[in-house]
Amino acid sequence: MRFSYLKKLLIILLMLAGMINSSAASENQDYVGIQYSLVDYENTRLGTPLTHKPTVLVTRMGRFINHHFAVEARMGVGLSDDKITVSIPGYRNYDTSIKLGVESLFGFYALGNFPVTSRFDIYGLVGYTSIDATVTASVTTSSGSASATASGTESGFSYGMGTRIGINDELSFNFEYINYFDEDELVIESINAGFLFNY
Repeated sequence: MRFSYLKKLLIILLMLAGMINSSAASENQDYVGIQYSLVDYENTRLGTPLTHKPTVLVTRMGRFINHHFAVEARMGVGLSDDKITVSIPGYRNYDTSIKLGVESLFGFYALGNFPVTSRFDIYGLVGYTSIDATVTASVTTSSGSASATASGTESGFSYGMGTRIGINDELSFNFEYINYFDEDELVIESINAGFLFNY
């Protein structure tokens, strides 16, 4: 796929760096967060590439076991759908569109955290994600229109990497890439930005 094995190796190295350095950490630290997520949903199962970019609001809840290792759960709901127009060979007079939206997202992850400074961290994450999505296909001709809707769930191994920039001792900003699902005919990935609050 578009993301090379080198990037996957970098994420694994970040995870290992956090685990190796875990002896230098202090007490447990709980946190919550919220992210705006721009999802890239690339599907070639119909024989032609179809790319949708819905958006999702994601909440995060986790605990730093120490400064270098954390466990986390995430839940998300769709904010906006994305509709694209497709061409069907031999049917030039057909106006065909496909709309996709994420209904919900659930995931559990382990994070390997590598502090660069007291206010700046980089991290890698691995885990499991389940995504529910709804697809609506519509066809319009001079004679009328028709549409059909279907829902489905994709789940599997996920990985990613990100940064955390501390604003103060409790609040931080984070930016992140995550690959939620990756197989031969379907890739779901996203760019996320949001805030974390330690308590």
